[in-house]
Amino acid sequence: KFVVASFGKLTKGKGVNFLAEAIVRLKVKIPNLVALFVGEGEERAALENLIARHDLQEKIKLLGWRSDAMSVMANADLVVQPTLSEAFSQVMGEAMWLKKPLVITDVSGAADIIRNGENGLLVPKADAGALAAAIEKLLADESLRNRIAAGGRAFVEENLVIEKKIKEYEASFIKAAGAR
Repeated sequence: KFVVASFGKLTKGKGVNFLAEAIVRLKVKIPNLVALFVGEGEERAALENLIARHDLQEKIKLLGWRSDAMSVMANADLVVQPTLSEAFSQVMGEAMWLKKPLVITDVSGAADIIRNGENGLLVPKADAGALAAAIEKLLADESLRNRIAAGGRAFVEENLVIEKKIKEYEASFIKAAGAR
């Protein structure tokens, strides 16, 4: 199986319906594709209806809230976050840290971090076709998957580790206070 996983609330704002529609488009093209949705929310019933309508019981699994979400992520082949708005996606950082190839929508927080093709793939928000194309591209190109995974981890190690962030905050506070 080629496992795609998404993590977050099952809400319209998280764009889960667009990822589900992408899986509908890919079900014949990628017969071994499985999508895991980790989270709960008011869109669960709509997703269950889509799964039934398109006979996707073997393709889309709604896992609900999980205390072992990081283990699920660690075992996925690809992380896809179809969010419609996000200040900073915690899942984005977690996927990058775990060296998971990442597809995420081009929203403010992601656009500040992701270098398209280097540490993730950015796709337009609210676009099932773009999500499907990115998933298909990464499935077909193992070298690209590996490069994005390594680039994501390198970005986190260089920019997002707590020791470095604390020093940056300290310097910012000192500067704001006018101290030397």
